[in-house]
Amino acid sequence: MSAGVGQHLLIEMYDCDSRALKDPKVIESALLGVARCCQTTVIHHHFHEFEPQGVSGVIVIAESHISIHTWPELGYAAVDFFTCGDNKLAQPCMDQLTEALQSRRHSLRAVARGVDIVAGIQKQSAPKYQPLHSVIFDYNADFVSRFIVPEMAAPNAELVKRNVRELAEQVYVFPLFTGEFCRLLIEESENQGGWITVLEKTADEHSTLEGVPDLIEPDTTLSWERLPGMPEVYSKVIENHVRPVVETLWQTFRLQKWDMPAVRKYEPHVVSGMDLHYDNEIVGMIGYLNTGFEGGGTVFPRWNLTIGRSGDIAPGSMAVYPGGVSHEHLALPVQTGIRYMLSNSLY
Repeated sequence: MSAGVGQHLLIEMYDCDSRALKDPKVIESALLGVARCCQTTVIHHHFHEFEPQGVSGVIVIAESHISIHTWPELGYAAVDFFTCGDNKLAQPCMDQLTEALQSRRHSLRAVARGVDIVAGIQKQSAPKYQPLHSVIFDYNADFVSRFIVPEMAAPNAELVKRNVRELAEQVYVFPLFTGEFCRLLIEESENQGGWITVLEKTADEHSTLEGVPDLIEPDTTLSWERLPGMPEVYSKVIENHVRPVVETLWQTFRLQKWDMPAVRKYEPHVVSGMDLHYDNEIVGMIGYLNTGFEGGGTVFPRWNLTIGRSGDIAPGSMAVYPGGVSHEHLALPVQTGIRYMLSNSLY
């Protein structure tokens, strides 16, 4: 969970003992037990019994508050636990409440509060990043001639047909960046050092599709947000060198937006690969940045197709394919060395 000013635990207790949910003394004892178990400092508490049934209560703690509302007729209770800091409170809360309310089914959702405020303070206090290779941060004519392959400098329909290969049904590969750009981008990413490693599958709010969870596989990534100036460069690359390709390949598709690209790396004993999954974007795009590793490769099982093993595709090449279940894919584990990728979603 991202660090903020505190964490808010939203607890749902189902199939509870209705007698416990009607009794304000039982509810008070249960919540005070939670407060003691989690070593909070109780300031004040109040519990109210409703007619014909139901209890609401709140405990004001130095760290914030704990509250509960019960529906005995439904065997249900809703509990909020908001506390400063990032204490590991979830399991003690669940254990205490489950026993006290005799709940047979329950769930918990943890929400970090004040994340944007903390991030803003950290951003203001952080020293300005000094690029290792400033030349890749400025999109201009020199950038295009040096870092974009000649055949994609000004792509049109004829050049797209000539330089894009269809390896399987709607799985296309085309050259985009030069090998020099790939090398400098990898060195810049390692110099910045802000890699984020996720070791468990998580579900986060989708960046563009409201109400649709974005299932995130374990990975190690560096967002281009951490490379000031690179998002602007990438926007120009998308507009001038990628849009003509994808709008030629899919004639009815009009590229409207894209998410923030990220450099992804796979290495043994950290995150070495990725399980079978599918993407929610309209068009997925991944780039291959290096060689010199063993193992790895993007696999589309439906066509028994593997792309991107070391040496079988030139660094700077991009693969594009439709999002959705039709193009499930996985990343084979890297056995030695480090495999660097570029990932992006198009809408």
